Amino acid sequence: PILHPHDAANALAAALPTSFMAPISLYRNWTFSMFYFIAEMWGSVVLSILFWGLANQICTVKEAKKYYPVLGFIANVAPILGGQYVRFASEISGGLPVNGMDPWEISL
Repeated sequence: PILHPHDAANALAAALPTSFMAPISLYRNWTFSMFYFIAEMWGSVVLSILFWGLANQICTVKEAKKYYPVLGFIANVAPILGGQYVRFASEISGGLPVNGMDPWEISL
């Protein structure tokens, strides 16, 4: 009952409207939800730690004060620009003649 509180989840399901079934399911199987969350975040967290560890080895304190805000800004803007580029590349491939090639291959 501690790891998967089915009794408490059943009581919540009986007391709350049906629109709360998804959060109740997450609560009921919280260990699986936590495992999925950690597995999804693992790559991003490890990559971030490796990058900032490398930056700390390369930069002095004076350089860090100068460049770390720029690196942080780039890290926040890059996913937005990457998404825009993928949309642009996908639209280009739609208008090209295929001739036996995969349209996504043409955009790359």
